[in-house]
Amino acid sequence: MEHSHEGYKSGHPWYYLLGGKRLSLKEIRESARASGYKGYRADAIAKADNLHEPRRSQVLREIREQAMRELNNDVSLYREFARKLARHRVAGEDSGPDRECADVHVSISLKHNHIYNEFAHLIVLDDLLNKQGDLFDF
Repeated sequence: MEHSHEGYKSGHPWYYLLGGKRLSLKEIRESARASGYKGYRADAIAKADNLHEPRRSQVLREIREQAMRELNNDVSLYREFARKLARHRVAGEDSGPDRECADVHVSISLKHNHIYNEFAHLIVLDDLLNKQGDLFDF
């Protein structure tokens, strides 16, 4: 479920420069789910998953809360950059033979990637938190 436009994936600034659509949050989430990617916190999450209960669940929930906070911040900025990108395109700044990648293209691609990462974390965390650890494992 990779999204691409003219050979560039949605996490690349040129995807937006060349006219790629802004993806919905659902599309980004499903792309992260389909990829199987676990995010840059994969090692920290795996380490927390190996703890004994109830510490395991506590640490996993703490990581999840942090991921949710970061996701909410990133979503807010992603929407802001999407509006800027729309204005940029309406003004015709992405057309012509000398077009160059602008700050808005870099910004929206970075926010896309941050959201993708946080969704990857949340998918893994929700799966782990749905499994009860062994309370009697010493």
